[in-house]
Amino acid sequence: MTGKGKHAPIFEASGISGWSLMKQCLSYPSPSTFYRVTGLCNRHIEKKTLMLPNDTRLNIVSGIDLTGSVEIVMEQLKTKVEDIMLVDIVFFCAYIQASDYASLRKINTDLLRTAIQATSAVAPNLEVVILQTGGKGYGLEFQDKIRGSKWTFSEIRPDGIVGFPPSSNAMNMAHGIAFYLTLYREVHGARASDILSQLEIYVALHREKCVNGSSFNAADGQTVSWAQIWPGLCAYFGLVGCEPQNGSQTSMEDFVNGHMDQWKRLAEVHGLKSDTVENQNWGHTHFMLVDFDFNREYSLEKARSIGFTESTDTVEGYKIVFDRMVTAKLIPAFR
Repeated sequence: MTGKGKHAPIFEASGISGWSLMKQCLSYPSPSTFYRVTGLCNRHIEKKTLMLPNDTRLNIVSGIDLTGSVEIVMEQLKTKVEDIMLVDIVFFCAYIQASDYASLRKINTDLLRTAIQATSAVAPNLEVVILQTGGKGYGLEFQDKIRGSKWTFSEIRPDGIVGFPPSSNAMNMAHGIAFYLTLYREVHGARASDILSQLEIYVALHREKCVNGSSFNAADGQTVSWAQIWPGLCAYFGLVGCEPQNGSQTSMEDFVNGHMDQWKRLAEVHGLKSDTVENQNWGHTHFMLVDFDFNREYSLEKARSIGFTESTDTVEGYKIVFDRMVTAKLIPAFR
């Protein structure tokens, strides 16, 4: 850390979690905490398209390809990332989907290993690595890598993420729900990511409270059920939410595909961005809303024990994302 704050690169900054981390690092816990926030992406992205504050502390660096060798990524970081030698904190959110579990494990293990080995080699002052995973814990990975290192490591585990990147994202529940309810209204008539990012930043800034290799659950706050959430989400779109009905129900994906002509007319009338609904990962949305139909109660006791007290109303978290989608011209305005 320099006298003017910390420098944090964020791997896969264009995704649902990376976007929120960039936004939160500019203001949480204070505007002076980070003097530089560097969003790292593989594909080319223009800063102006990300709908983030016009802040000189924020840099977007494209062309960081974690599927390459450690040596190649080291060179990319050294030549493209300003002040790479002064990096204090690394946030890792990169992920590649694969067709089978064996490939999924290998690809994403390699991504993480390459990112950490390359960064630690070019950033001698690295203090903390924050790894975002999910609600499944299998024990401590990379034990040999954290022993004897100057930097410490913590894992953050969210469930389904309610968040907003300005483009479609495979793991985004809120986008899928918003597209579906928007089209449903047109046809039939009238954790949140901010909290997740704040917990990740808090853990990174309080390494003295976090045992090396520790993990923390991330959630909005109070335990809630879909019976409590669904009516509030539907109300945003001027609809009345009801409980699941017995019998055969049309899936979200089949409903959307069956009414694409109406969506295209709606998009044209309201000047919405094209191809967003077509690129939505409806399989993930269906899995999270329908197939994943058992209670997943996350204890926040560990996060609270280190002093993290932030919370938010779950429905309000969705509404914030929906409002951002309106601004980004992904859905029309409803209020």
